[in-house]
Amino acid sequence: MEFDKFQKKIDGLTSSSDFKKLIRLLKNDVNVFDILRISDVEIRHSNMLAWLLDANKNHGFHDFILKSFFNEISDESGKNLDFKSFIVLREWKNIDLLLISEKEQTLICVENKYHSGEHDNQLKRYQKTLEEQYPKFQKYYVYLTIDGSPASEENWVSLSYEKIIGFIKEAMKVYELYPKSEIIIKQYLSVLERSTMGDNQEVKDLCDKIYGEYGEAIDRIVENSREDPGMKMRKTIKEWVTKNLPKNYALDPDRTRNAYIRMKSNYMNQVLPNFVDGKEGVWGNSSPYYYEINIWDDGSFKIYMTVSIKGASAKILEKEQLIHALGHDNRGRKFNPEKNSAMTKSFGVFRYNSESDDEDALKFVETVLTRSIPAFEQKVAEKL
Repeated sequence: MEFDKFQKKIDGLTSSSDFKKLIRLLKNDVNVFDILRISDVEIRHSNMLAWLLDANKNHGFHDFILKSFFNEISDESGKNLDFKSFIVLREWKNIDLLLISEKEQTLICVENKYHSGEHDNQLKRYQKTLEEQYPKFQKYYVYLTIDGSPASEENWVSLSYEKIIGFIKEAMKVYELYPKSEIIIKQYLSVLERSTMGDNQEVKDLCDKIYGEYGEAIDRIVENSREDPGMKMRKTIKEWVTKNLPKNYALDPDRTRNAYIRMKSNYMNQVLPNFVDGKEGVWGNSSPYYYEINIWDDGSFKIYMTVSIKGASAKILEKEQLIHALGHDNRGRKFNPEKNSAMTKSFGVFRYNSESDDEDALKFVETVLTRSIPAFEQKVAEKL
């Protein structure tokens, strides 16, 4: 696009009545988290959660949030626990959130993944550290993501931010908040709802209309904006997958978002057909599996298969157990439908560094999709 033509497009964009209307709509929702550019920063969400989960802080919810959180991750009733005896630690041994009660001999470990994914065996390392440091404590391990993605390790309960939204809304019905706390909590709730459910329909329609007319100029602006390695890699892989995904795969656009690209294959659809009778898997839909590309903030990514044990019939569970047995990365873990909601089978990790380029990353993706996964599916076919 020539500069003069580009400049005219920008002038047209900024002076259009639709653009001005969009600005007015967005200004009506002034949010301190957006102003400070921390609405998508994982560490800030961990700080906010630490405050809300601490029953001794001045938010006005007392122990309601922590009690709701505990009841969600545990089969036990938390009524008899003294939740005010828990202290909340941030980044202890690199763990995002650690709640400990010496009185109750109980701890809750939370790994928070907001627009990111796990890496370098984090969950396994954290669990090992806590088992060694607190051998006699009752332990609960929580893997918190925007959409409730399953954890790679046993004993970790997957939890979505939609649950956090629910806890906050219920608490607001019960308690009258302190005025200053109310402003912060309502704005934080707005950030979470936008991340999990998106903007309202009027905003979406306006954005579609504006992009239809000024998309070329907007793309140029985005292309020349500063991107961290993770953002750049997500964009690169999503574009490649959209244009070059082999014909035996189908992308799921409804479950491809943030740090995750999710797809299914023709063969595995026959082996693991969608759940019926309203059964739902770990993603909140009828899908029993996905091949996933999880792209981390540093530009590295992992490709793996996740199979939902939750929602599976006895017949499907038999096939899932076979897939589990063929996985080379299970480290001897047993297939346990009663204990685990999902399992994973890894096809490798691409490590991003200063010498990495797009070609290397895309070659890795292509190799996994055209060689590694078909070879694995062939092994499954031979065993069935």
